[in-house]
Amino acid sequence: MNFGGIEDARYSSFETARVVVFPYSPENPETGAAEILAASRRLPLYDEETDAETYKIGIHTLERPFPANASESPEENFYLIAEELLRAGKFICLLGGDDAFTVSVARAYVERFHNLSVLRIGARAVFDEPETAAPSLLVRLVREWQLPAVQVGLRAVSAETIRALADFPRSFKFFRASDIAGETGRIDEALEQLTERVWLTIDCDGLDPSIMPAVPRPEPGGLGWFDIVGLIRGLTRKRRVVGMSLAGFSTERLGAAPAYLCAKLIYQTLGFVFRDEAPKVVGGP
Repeated sequence: MNFGGIEDARYSSFETARVVVFPYSPENPETGAAEILAASRRLPLYDEETDAETYKIGIHTLERPFPANASESPEENFYLIAEELLRAGKFICLLGGDDAFTVSVARAYVERFHNLSVLRIGARAVFDEPETAAPSLLVRLVREWQLPAVQVGLRAVSAETIRALADFPRSFKFFRASDIAGETGRIDEALEQLTERVWLTIDCDGLDPSIMPAVPRPEPGGLGWFDIVGLIRGLTRKRRVVGMSLAGFSTERLGAAPAYLCAKLIYQTLGFVFRDEAPKVVGGP
């Protein structure tokens, strides 16, 4: 099932695609990401804002979550296939999965790109992990790999998070959802913290549950649709986005509208990233 329901091989084959959608859900590869892919088949493939048929840059969806290599862990397989995709010049859209698998793809980006930073959209900043657990995505990005990172939408904050923030590297900046909603100046401030190349990672709980209830722990006061679209629009105008991930979609709170919103957000982001490459319909502004 290809993202967007694209049937024309000129725009869906791996060889011609600029974008590769990399679907995975660690609980069950057939749910979560599959629901978003199914919803994407209802998308209008003309993007009115950019006056472009974005799908004509080529969007290919991988059929398997990772190579059948029993000698490697699923996480290592994720890293290996991400590395292969980047060598092939593909823009990776990781769909689904948790931090362990997102870290694997992030590792491939860190090794591939210099002057890389991260924009993370999400309600929670996870720093503290049990001793038996692997470091969280933010800890790996900021502490281990020393990448500048900005998180937007933070609002579910514990005392432990506040203590961790006080001791976290200065290369990590955060903006609460209330800082960003309707405030274009604060959006510009957030984007100024980022380097030339940016990896965009979206957790669905960054959005307000009124439009995105399909998350494990809905938290009121998140970003609205126009907030997050405005943020990503500004990002793509100021910086070069080299890849993205979308995670945190909960199939236990499944509904047609949230799955469609995820698909729409991905397609809108691709429209912004590739606005200069996608063919225009009328001629654009």
